[in-house]
Amino acid sequence: ANLQSLDGVAGTVRRDIGLVGVAIAGAALGAIGTAIKEASTYQTTLAKVQNAAHLTAAETKAMGQTIMTASIGTTASATQMAAALAPIAGEIETATGKTLTAADATHVLTAGWDLSESTGASYASSVKNITDTLLTYQFNTDQAARVSNVFFEASQQLGIGSDTYGRMLQRL
Repeated sequence: ANLQSLDGVAGTVRRDIGLVGVAIAGAALGAIGTAIKEASTYQTTLAKVQNAAHLTAAETKAMGQTIMTASIGTTASATQMAAALAPIAGEIETATGKTLTAADATHVLTAGWDLSESTGASYASSVKNITDTLLTYQFNTDQAARVSNVFFEASQQLGIGSDTYGRMLQRL
């Protein structure tokens, strides 16, 4: 009777291990699927940056590496950063008078992240507000952090959102 009982327990353990293995495999496949989707979305978004900034394939690859590096240490994904950069890439080029560079992108993306985190504004709108201000007041991108600080201070002292402050600056 004890041997039959042990056989029953062993069978149950094997079945449970099999079910756990199937669950782990399913979770792994789900994670792989998500990673593939995210990579595809990132490549599509990076292509938008390439088109907006008229970058070569080599420049786009370097820009992609820059964006991935800039996203490290933030809660923003590289896709979010590329999505924020794509619509304003041409404005950065107009502000700087040259093709979008990795350094210019890093200045604006980092300043935008700082503003977004400090004020609670969306990342894309923070990047847009900083870029619009750089363009309007003819600042170089190395002034992006300074612009971000001004937006933060105005938001705190005036009690208005950075988007409202950005619209006010554009009207001046």
